[in-house]
Amino acid sequence: MIMTVPDMVVIKLKMNKKATIAKEALVVLVTVVLTSAAVFGLVKLGLLNVEETQTSNTGASMLNTEFMPFGRGGNVVIQNFKFCDEYSSATGCNTAALNFLPGDEVHFFFEVLTTPYYGDIILVENYRLISPSGKVLLEVEEENNYYYETTSNKDEETVYYSDYFILSNEDYPGTYTLDLVIENPMLEKEVVYSKTFDVIVVSY
Repeated sequence: MIMTVPDMVVIKLKMNKKATIAKEALVVLVTVVLTSAAVFGLVKLGLLNVEETQTSNTGASMLNTEFMPFGRGGNVVIQNFKFCDEYSSATGCNTAALNFLPGDEVHFFFEVLTTPYYGDIILVENYRLISPSGKVLLEVEEENNYYYETTSNKDEETVYYSDYFILSNEDYPGTYTLDLVIENPMLEKEVVYSKTFDVIVVSY
C-alpha cells in the first residue's frame, strides 16, 4: 500500500498522542506511589491517626484518617482529692484523713473533670503506691486498669470516683506517696496526681 504524505502525518500524530498519554499515566502512577509512601510515613511517625470503619450498606472497609499534629483538644483535671479513714457509698468520704495504721484500708475519693469527645467519655484509672524508701509497692499495670464509659451532651462532665487499697501489717511508719493516673484515650490525654499520707504506729 502506498501512503500519501497526509496519511503519514496523521499516523505520526497518533503515535505522538499515544506517547503523551503513556507519559501522563506514568506521572500519575509515580505521584500515587510517592503520596502513599508519604501517608504511610506520617502514620508510622504518629502524625496521622488511621481508623478502619465499615460502611453500613456494602460492608466495605474504608480508611478514615485524621490529622493530629498537636493532639486533640479538651481537658482532663483531677480535683477534690481526699484520703478517708472510712467511706460510705451513700455519703462518700465520711472523715478526711492523712494518718493511717499498718493494715488499714486507705480509701480515697476524687473527681475528674473532663471534656466529652463527640458526646462520648472514656476514662481509665490506675495508681501506684511508693514507700518512704522509694520502693514501688503497687505498680501501674494494664491488667489493673479500671475503665469508665458514659455519654454526655455537656461541654464538660464531672465523674466521681472512690477507690481503696489495704496497707500491709508489715508496712513501716513514714510518708507514703500515691500516684493517681487518669487517662482519657479519646482525647489522648493522661494526667498524674500525687498525694502523700503517713503511716504511723501507736504505742500503748
